[in-house]
Amino acid sequence: RVKSSVKTLIVESSVEALVVETCLLNGVTNLVNGELLSGAVLTSYVGVTGLMRRLALDRVLFQFLLAENQIRHTNHWIIIGFFAVATSLIAIVRNQASTLSGVYTCAFLCVMTLFAFGNMLLKYKRSKLPREVIASWPTVILATGFVIAGFIGTVINNPIVLIYFLVYFTITMLVIAIMFTRVTLLKLLLFFCKRLFANRASLQTAIARQIQQVNETKMIFFTKTDSIAALNKAVLYVRDNEQTNWLLIVHVYTAKESIPPRLQSNVQMLDEAYPKMRIDLVLVHADFGPTIVDKLAVRLAVPKNFMFITCPGETFTHKVADLGGVRMVTH
Repeated sequence: RVKSSVKTLIVESSVEALVVETCLLNGVTNLVNGELLSGAVLTSYVGVTGLMRRLALDRVLFQFLLAENQIRHTNHWIIIGFFAVATSLIAIVRNQASTLSGVYTCAFLCVMTLFAFGNMLLKYKRSKLPREVIASWPTVILATGFVIAGFIGTVINNPIVLIYFLVYFTITMLVIAIMFTRVTLLKLLLFFCKRLFANRASLQTAIARQIQQVNETKMIFFTKTDSIAALNKAVLYVRDNEQTNWLLIVHVYTAKESIPPRLQSNVQMLDEAYPKMRIDLVLVHADFGPTIVDKLAVRLAVPKNFMFITCPGETFTHKVADLGGVRMVTH
């Protein structure tokens, strides 16, 4: 009886130890998963806020997204909008973790594919752009193939995720398309307002004012040469890709003798050649660099993401990132 009791006690102790160990392991696992999930959610909010803010600054998304909370100075509409989109996705997939993770995987792999194609475009169009890390063509092509293979495998594994992904992708592209064609849409709206609401002068004035506000946004192109071909390419880029009719061509010089002799006449020629655009020449006596870019952004009231330069060569003394968002538009 004593031996039997001892054996029973040992078995019960082993079972209790196993239960305690299992509970501890489950608790640690849930804690780690919770911390990882919390970190992922916080990281996504930070990333989405920065991305949507930049898109709104570039007028790709609606301007009201730039509104800041007076207490915390955060872009609350971006945060609320992302929460609404994420919550709607969870509701649509009915909280199915596999489907939700599949949609996220498709989105992530598409972003990685865009990175790869962007790298290829930089190699083809901006091969002289100075950079610290250079990936070879075989590496980029191989990485692109792996990412595409991962996307195809995800869709084959769970085809329903492609439908959810395309729904949200289509809505996003529709919003962006509206922003890119908003001047045309506003002109159409103004046309119909004049026909249907001829006595509503205030409505027509409001729409016309909105069109004028969009078109009068100033943009800057920095030039170091008077090449009519380079200047014309810059004008064509702004006309075809930006919603504005006002371009400032800025030349920064250290000595008057270094000002290109035909710069003023060529700018005047372009201003006459494009009657729907306003093209002005601004000469600035200074050294070109991040400091003068900051000063011009304040003095001319032009955001740095509305400034353009040609692709710098190996002799360029500054990093493009140091210019604070200035874009490259031509060679």
